[in-house]
Parts: sequence; structure tokens; C-alpha cells
Amino acid sequence: MLIVGTSFATYLFDPDDIVWRLVKDTAAPRLAERACFVTATILIGLGALLCTRVAAAAISGAGEISFAIGLATLAPLSGFLILVLGETFRVLRLTAHVQTNHSLLVSSDGKPAIRRQSAKWGLFLTMLIFTLTLNDRVGEILAAASVALWAFLNLL
Repeated sequence: MLIVGTSFATYLFDPDDIVWRLVKDTAAPRLAERACFVTATILIGLGALLCTRVAAAAISGAGEISFAIGLATLAPLSGFLILVLGETFRVLRLTAHVQTNHSLLVSSDGKPAIRRQSAKWGLFLTMLIFTLTLNDRVGEILAAASVALWAFLNLL
């Protein structure tokens, strides 16, 4: 969460997220923006699926990185780099220390994998709705609800 928080804190210095930076000078910025967010949504969904289905370190790491790339598209360029590089470093470091677990339904701590990954699925749903509406406020509310749901399911 520190990596995610740091990456989005870069909005304090750079108000343009990576997608807007890429599309603002194109002939059809709304179409290009939507295409970028569709790609990000696919990456987030793929990451959530991999993280949920396979608890084995090598495959789960691929899911974490895919999810981070998709989520990082919502951050400024410096935040994108912090999130993707930070998450890659974290996954590589943890992969060396994690025992392989081949369960498809239960994560290594014994909790159902879907419960542990509920924030990722909530953010995937958030990105689907945001991509369709391109409404920042709706995305912010749904993202907050996703994190709150994860906290309710995993911290209580």
C-alpha cells in the first residue's frame, strides 16, 4: 500500500495522469483515452484473475505486476514508474522467500483467495464502470468502496 500511496501522491506535483499525457494532443482524445482505459481494465482484470486463481509465487507475481501496470495508468508519469517499478521489485524480492502453494482456492494464509483479492476485483469493476462513463467522481467512489470492502472482509 505504501507503493500505491506514494505513486498517487505524485498528483501533488503532476496533475496529468499517464493516460491524459498520452492522449491530450491526439486528434480524438476521448477515443484514445477510452482505448487506454480498456487496456488498463484488461490488465487489472488479468492481474486479479491470476492473483486469485494461483497462489504459487511465480504466477501470482505476474498477476501483481499486471494489476500494478493497469492501476498505474491512473497516476502521473512519475507515479506510474514508482508503482510499476516498486511492485516489480517487491514481487521479485518476495518470490525468493515464498513457499510454492498449488492451491487454486485458498491463499497461503488459509483465507479464501477471492476474499484476499476482493480489492482487486472491486477495482476491476471500478475500472469497467469508469471506462464506460469516464466520470472521475464515480471512479473515486467505487475505488473507495473497493478498499472498504476489502478491509471489512480481511481486517475484521
